[in-house]
Amino acid sequence: MANWPVSRRRVWDTLLRAWAMENVSYVSGVNRIGIDRNNVHYNGGSAVYSAKGETLTGVPDDEGFVETVTLELSSLQQFRREFPMWKDADLFTLLCDSGTSV
Repeated sequence: MANWPVSRRRVWDTLLRAWAMENVSYVSGVNRIGIDRNNVHYNGGSAVYSAKGETLTGVPDDEGFVETVTLELSSLQQFRREFPMWKDADLFTLLCDSGTSV
């Protein structure tokens, strides 16, 4: 459950999509609605994204909802085979100021 206010909604939407693509995984983001005691407005933005960053479900702003989403493991595995970005990782060692590895 997140607390991203309307003023940061664009960031919330962008991060959910980015997290899905970065981790090559499904991502489900659940955000609150309503107004808190400090008069901060929250308008939802709950959604599920595929590893490709595609929106699988969403809801109109300012509405509570319950939704069931079926996530296909085989589709995710196929996409990971076609887009093996983990192979692009670089091997590295962190060094302290003294030059010794961490």
